[in-house]
Amino acid sequence: DFVDDKREGLAVIYYDNEKIRQETQWHNDKEHGYDRLYNEDGKLLIEAFFEDGVMTKASCWTSAGEKRDLTDYQLKQYAAGWAVEVCDE
Repeated sequence: DFVDDKREGLAVIYYDNEKIRQETQWHNDKEHGYDRLYNEDGKLLIEAFFEDGVMTKASCWTSAGEKRDLTDYQLKQYAAGWAVEVCDE
């Protein structure tokens, strides 16, 4: 949704198979709240939290389902728009 030409609310992007690819919360045209990235099977890969457009925390999940904080390198990749798909390293 847009309010006064600014993104507002929850944006959801889907894969062709109709599963959710990404969910992002927006406020006043800035990421604010959670941003979640899923694989094509619906498994959560990354969950990041933003405050007024600034990433404050992010985690990824290993193939075994273990939650890990993203490394500084992975955070930079994610912030630059690159998906961090492998959390097992």
